[in-house]
Amino acid sequence: MSSKKRAVKGIDDAVKYFVNATSKQKFKGNEELLWALECIEETSLRTGLSPDHIKTLIDVAASGIQVETVCKRLIKALIPNSVVPEKAAISVISWLCTRKPSINIQCLLLRWLLVIFEYIDTRDNLHAMYGVLFHFLHYRILTPYICHLLYLLTRKEDVKLFRVRFLIQYQKDMGPQAFLTGLLSIYRHYYPSLVHVVNTRSYKSFFPSYDRKWSATVRQVREQNGLPPNVDVSWEKALLERLHPTGQALDLMPSRKRRKVDPIPVIHSLTSKTSYKKDTLAHSLGIRTVPFILIHSFKDVLDNLDSIEFPSQIGAVLRSDTLKHVMSYTKDHIAEARFQFWVAETLQEELVDTLKQKNKERVTTLLQLLKSFSDFLQEGIPAVDIVMSEYLQSWSGQHYTKFILKLVSRFRLYSFSSMNRAVLEPLRKLFFTSSIYFKCKVIMCLTELLRNHAANEWPRSLEVSDTDSSLCLFSYDGEEFSSVDTIKNFIHFVSKMILAACVSETQTALFELCALDFLELASNLHKEYQVPFVVLVEPRLFERLLISHHPLTVSRVCHVICRYKENFNMLKAGHKSGGVEVIHGKEESRMIRVCNQLIVDFCNTLWRYKAFTSTDKNSIFCWNRDDVDKENVDTECSVEESLSLFMHPALLPYTIKYVQKTHLEPKLNFADLKNMKRDYLNHLDRNHFTGLSQFIAAFIRSKSASLTNTQVMGITQTMSQTLQTPSKHERSAFGF
Repeated sequence: MSSKKRAVKGIDDAVKYFVNATSKQKFKGNEELLWALECIEETSLRTGLSPDHIKTLIDVAASGIQVETVCKRLIKALIPNSVVPEKAAISVISWLCTRKPSINIQCLLLRWLLVIFEYIDTRDNLHAMYGVLFHFLHYRILTPYICHLLYLLTRKEDVKLFRVRFLIQYQKDMGPQAFLTGLLSIYRHYYPSLVHVVNTRSYKSFFPSYDRKWSATVRQVREQNGLPPNVDVSWEKALLERLHPTGQALDLMPSRKRRKVDPIPVIHSLTSKTSYKKDTLAHSLGIRTVPFILIHSFKDVLDNLDSIEFPSQIGAVLRSDTLKHVMSYTKDHIAEARFQFWVAETLQEELVDTLKQKNKERVTTLLQLLKSFSDFLQEGIPAVDIVMSEYLQSWSGQHYTKFILKLVSRFRLYSFSSMNRAVLEPLRKLFFTSSIYFKCKVIMCLTELLRNHAANEWPRSLEVSDTDSSLCLFSYDGEEFSSVDTIKNFIHFVSKMILAACVSETQTALFELCALDFLELASNLHKEYQVPFVVLVEPRLFERLLISHHPLTVSRVCHVICRYKENFNMLKAGHKSGGVEVIHGKEESRMIRVCNQLIVDFCNTLWRYKAFTSTDKNSIFCWNRDDVDKENVDTECSVEESLSLFMHPALLPYTIKYVQKTHLEPKLNFADLKNMKRDYLNHLDRNHFTGLSQFIAAFIRSKSASLTNTQVMGITQTMSQTLQTPSKHERSAFGF
């Protein structure tokens, strides 16, 4: 056929060509057949096909008139330009009953139904064929697709005892199959007494999608046409008629400018489309549901709280604050399972799938809404955890950093080996190969993760055996592990990361402050969150922070030591009174000894001018004097005094200001300042470095505590305050 003759023909002629064909034709060398096929494919990719063309081409592809290669290409080209008529979906089921299509064509037709399922205009008549679809489970090659389709169509009235028995027996014959377990799991949610299925997949998808590229093409064509997701025009108009008294529409639908960057479905309900009448079948079965679209006020929510029907697209929960409250209160296991399935599939397509070109605004919107929902629930979403753990393995740290780290900080409590593999190891690799600013972001993220585990996940882990726990929306079906060991190992892991960064990087005030935020939280877990243990971080980390050049770091690390002392004392008091269960008693005793040694080292360094020692091997400042270059040692100030209150590099500028403020002689001998330490501490307090004075007040005892203010201010040279050196059998001076 000449190109001039082809030019006058269009998609209608191409479809008409296949309709008029009465017998199989050779594919090779048939220019007219090739032209008609290419015309349909090009039109579908450019603008999509109309509902009438889709219905017609399904009959052509399923009738077996054309060769199988042509039929496959026709089915692949069935991309809708708006919605898919329900008659087309019913026609697919009808053709399966005739056995005219080959088994490969039957599989492809079912896959097409799954791809365009959310774009079908109505599903009531399709749901009426539930029993017919269930019959096709006898054909094993169709079973994965039939199970997926039944999973999407299942309602409470569809769960029958004979179907449960058939599926259980089928599973015994075939062995454990994910798709059968998935269908049984939705049955179990409706009738837990009928189905006993152990879900060992940890919320992973029961029905892995093999047609992501096909689905992405369908969605892309719809976006090019400026269509909202899966909502018909009449229902869209009904939604717009719902207005506030102020005249502004409710936030149920994105504006046209946002549709291309908004992955969240529109709130609508299929039940409410039947003239807002109750379903007579549901009524006869005692099922009373009220579509959310009919909820207009808070009073409506209270009156129908236990019977509100969630939207047909459960992802729309992210769009409505009211739905979030309803979902968190009712704890509908069906809605939970649907929501997790939707989140896993959507995140996988939008974020992880490398075949699809990323729409940054669309992904950012999705991550932001998931982050807001997690914050609202004060709980991590298991499906998000699974997808994030996969995404972190290849994450460069440059894309969506803010939201990725926020979602990581909401991870649920898992075994440390699982958490290390999924989160900590990927972040550790990025941590040591990135800038100091990114290091700070990672430490802040891990600090919030520890806070989430202590404040939210630890109490939930104590109720893990309670299936109706009031503390969580999503149930725990994971592995058994020790929550205590996870938190302890996590703190040790992060503290070692911080220590390695302190050694390898130049001293940066921003990083040190982020590290101290983590240390302050770790030191106060028992007092603030009532966890029955205290974890002492790496002792060498205290050494690195004490020799910092930033005065706020020195002050705050002293404050951390005070917090450890307070928490250890509270823990010991709880043990004596029997109010707290003893966890790892020997390890706790060892940590107390290490903490006591840290207190001695800090007191010797800051107060007693004995920073370094060559006799105490347990000290963090143990050194060999022979290794010191004596030519570089200041003769006026010994090495032991170099980290004292007055001579510490971080505090030296404030020492100079103190000398100037008190109008002392410029050539004041360092020995003359030793008797003015208390007044100097007050000077540091006025500069907001209160951690030092808190440390001294907690661990240093004054010989002459009865001196008057006049004596302190005027005769500072005669004031003698010393540290009581503890004996081998007495540590009372340090509070332990």
